[in-house]
Amino acid sequence: MPLAMDRLVVALLNTGAERPDPLETPLGTARWWASLAIPLPAIKPRFDAALSQALRSLREAAQAYASGDKAVSLTLTFRGDASDAILFEAAHAIRRAADDGTLRRTRQCAGRACGRYFLDETKNGSRRWCSLRCMERARAPRRRTISR
Repeated sequence: MPLAMDRLVVALLNTGAERPDPLETPLGTARWWASLAIPLPAIKPRFDAALSQALRSLREAAQAYASGDKAVSLTLTFRGDASDAILFEAAHAIRRAADDGTLRRTRQCAGRACGRYFLDETKNGSRRWCSLRCMERARAPRRRTISR
């Protein structure tokens, strides 16, 4: 799977952990998509409430599948305008990630306050935290009690 597809799936999943949710408003959705820097056709898509809602439903389906629910179905309604390119890219990335097993290797961070997703690329699938910062936050209180 190309790197951009992996990044798109994980970025879509991580929008649920961000406050405020970037997919709540059309402007937030436009900013989120621009931050990914994924090329689109020359026609500029229209970011509106319907596109934001469709991306949120895609995110919920991907979260359910990543958590182990295999009976998830992706149903989209295309409108016939340029915003369909965004929906297609996101749905295609999720479908390919589900087919090649990448979505099964997507995990949620073990940090209590984090909730972000990451792609576990270790051989044995044992990665637990999204970053070293989250790991240190989880382990620091335990070290303080051990050293005293």
